[in-house]
Amino acid sequence: MLRKPTALLLFLLIAVSPVHAQISEEALEQQAQEINGVIMSPFCVGRLLKDCPSTAAGELKQEIKDRLSRGESREQIIASLEAKYGDEVYALPRQDLMGQVAWLTPVAFLILGGIIVGTWLLRRRGVIEEESSPDVDPEVARQIEKELADS
Repeated sequence: MLRKPTALLLFLLIAVSPVHAQISEEALEQQAQEINGVIMSPFCVGRLLKDCPSTAAGELKQEIKDRLSRGESREQIIASLEAKYGDEVYALPRQDLMGQVAWLTPVAFLILGGIIVGTWLLRRRGVIEEESSPDVDPEVARQIEKELADS
C-alpha cells in the first residue's frame, strides 16, 4: 500500500522537474539579458553588450549566464565587470554624486545657453527698435499730433 503513494510521488517529481528546469532556464536567460542591456560592450565601441555581434562579446554573454547559474548576483557580476573593464562598462551613469553630475551638467549647460541666447535676442531686439525710431524733437512731435488730430 505504501508503494502506490511513493510511486505516485516519484512520478510527479520526475514529471515536474523538466518544467522547473525550463522555467529556471528562462528566468536565467532573462536575468542575463537584463545585465547585457545595462553593460557597454568592451569589444564593440558605443554598443551595449546585448547588441555587440563579436565572438568575444558572445563569450562574455555566456560567461554572465554561467555565473548567474552558479548563483552569483547581478551586483556581483557587474562589480567584477567594472573591476575588469573599468567604469566605461556602465551604460548609464551611476546613482552616486558623480553620476548625478554627469546627468545634470548637460541640462545645466542647455539652460545656461538658453538664458544667454534669450538675453542676447532681447537686447538685440531693443537695439533694432532704437535704431528704427529716430529721435524726434518733442515740439515737432506735438505739432504732428495736433495736425493729425485736426484732420
